[in-house]
Amino acid sequence: MEIGLTPLPTPEKRRHLRESLGLSQEQLAARINVTRDSVRRWENGGEPKGATRTAYAKALADIEDYLDNMEVES
Repeated sequence: MEIGLTPLPTPEKRRHLRESLGLSQEQLAARINVTRDSVRRWENGGEPKGATRTAYAKALADIEDYLDNMEVES
């Protein structure tokens, strides 16, 4: 990973987070204004760049925070 890049989870964790919330690749893509193919590529090891990377990382962090809060409430 290059210095200064927004950190992302592993590709496996990216998929796991999305699926844990019950989102399709298309639904997640719509939330960050990219194509379903982009999400598929990133879940298979590709790396987004620039502002897209930041938006994707934030979406995944938001999902993780939501899931963590659901566990605390249970």
